[in-house]
Order: sequence, then C-alpha cells, then structure tokens
Amino acid sequence: MFRDGKWSRDTQTACQTDETQARKFMETLGSVAMIALVLISGCGLRNTTEQVVFAPQVAVTPINIGAGARVYLAVIDERSETTLGRIKIYDIGYHTTEGSGDLSLVLHDSLRRGLQSLGFEVLTYPEASPVGIRIHLQSLSYNFRNENARGRDIVPFELAAAAEAEILKGQTRVFQRMYNVSVNQIPSLFTRRWREEKINDALSSLIGKMLADLKLLAALKSGALP
Repeated sequence: MFRDGKWSRDTQTACQTDETQARKFMETLGSVAMIALVLISGCGLRNTTEQVVFAPQVAVTPINIGAGARVYLAVIDERSETTLGRIKIYDIGYHTTEGSGDLSLVLHDSLRRGLQSLGFEVLTYPEASPVGIRIHLQSLSYNFRNENARGRDIVPFELAAAAEAEILKGQTRVFQRMYNVSVNQIPSLFTRRWREEKINDALSSLIGKMLADLKLLAALKSGALP
C-alpha cells in the first residue's frame, strides 16, 4: 500500500520477491537456451554416440623395392580402449566417437596395397612364407574439451596414434620399431566430418611412416624368399 509517498513494508517485500523470481526465471531460461545451443551444434548430451568411417588414404610411389619377395602380413588391434574419443561441453554430458567397421582389416588392406606397390607379394597364409610382418596397433584416440563455453580459452583438439611393427623370420624377430603420430590443433568448425578427417589423416600418416621406412623394407626383403 502507498502511504505518505512511501510503499508499505509488505509491498516492498512482495516486489523484492517478484524480482527474485524473475531473476531465477531468466537464469533458468538462459540454461535452457544453452542446452538447446549444444543440441543444435551437435555436441549432444550424455550417452550420445557418433560413428566415423575408417578410410585412410596412403599414396605410395610404385618402386620395385621388394622385387617379388613373398611376405605374410598381419595386423593386430591391441588398443585397450576402442572408443576414439569423448567430447564434454557445458558439463552436461558426453558425446562419444566410435569407429565403423573393423580397424585391423582396414589397416591390413591399406598396408597390403602399399607393400604390393613396392614390389612385395603379400600372401594370405603365413605357412607360405618364412617371413612375416606384424603390425600391433596400440592406440588411437583424441582428447577435446571446449572450455570457451565458460569464458576461458579454447583448448586444442589432441589426437595420438601409435603402432609397433615387427618382422619375423621364422620365430626370430629381425626388426622392431614403434611409430607415433600426433595432432594438436584448434578446430575452426568442430563437426563429425572434421573429426573423421583428422582420425583418417592420423591413420594415413601412421601407415605412410611404415611404408617409407627403408630399414623396415630392407629387413622385410632380406629375410624373405623371392
């Protein structure tokens, strides 16, 4: 009630209550808008999953290094975690990236074609060749957290891949080497297609390092029978 140019205490209290409720409503509305923005941007809520297609592209200059040497190729996926990465934004949940298809078969196909272009005959069965090359995929994963949602700096997208190659002549190991690839980049547009591209780029680099390793190729050739 308004008396003598002043509002009564009850009226002032009621106004303060209305203001508090209005402020809480706006805060709630802001939170809802933030969640909606996350959903629209594709970041997703807890337990959402996307799939990327493994399709590494390796360009190898055809050179007859192997000179028809017969070798057996095996690729073993030894990753302890097959999930490629998780995205956490606004502390409301995770968006998980998984691979579509058998990664060991994809790597085997790429390496087989690469070795064939270098003059090696890649056999289907190990019994037909005394020399084998085994690739142990040990890791392939990324880490990313968009801190900019809280006003802090955007942290980069970090991806790492590692594989070990060994060459065996019978039961004797004649060559062993670890290969690593890493990506550290702040994405301009962080989409599923962008993540898929970076994952395949890492796989392509990993395979390319092996096929360009002259010591590996020399060990593979010298232990093999033409």
